[in-house]
Amino acid sequence: MKINKREEREINKLISIINEFLEIKENSDDYKIYVANLYKKQGYTVWEYSRDKNIEKSNELNLVLKKAHNIILVQCKNDNLNIGIDEVKEFEKQALRFLKENRIFENYNIKLRYTMAGLFLEESAYEYIKENSEKIDYDIIKMDINSKYQ
Repeated sequence: MKINKREEREINKLISIINEFLEIKENSDDYKIYVANLYKKQGYTVWEYSRDKNIEKSNELNLVLKKAHNIILVQCKNDNLNIGIDEVKEFEKQALRFLKENRIFENYNIKLRYTMAGLFLEESAYEYIKENSEKIDYDIIKMDINSKYQ
């Protein structure tokens, strides 16, 4: 099948659009901002948190949410990389360090949350979260590329 120049340009344009869509960088700031804005619309007070350059970027605490007497520590994931049990336990360690450093939250109900662009949990991580649902959960929020930050 032979394609003409116009069809070739249309195909290249489509490929460019698809590549742009897939170009959302690992734990991109755009995704974090998008998620933060969605939580704000749900009535949460939202603080962005980024602490240590030595912590691998894909495993860092990103947002602190407060609503009433509840605090949710959020890690945003939109990198399509699977989350294993080791990452979940590292996230718990980071959360504990954060809470020790910020004693102001000690009288709040604390929960940890993975907010992901898709279900990236490996089976062992999913089972662990399910078994520990009183302290950790997950939320799937796909980024709407048509409205950058809503």
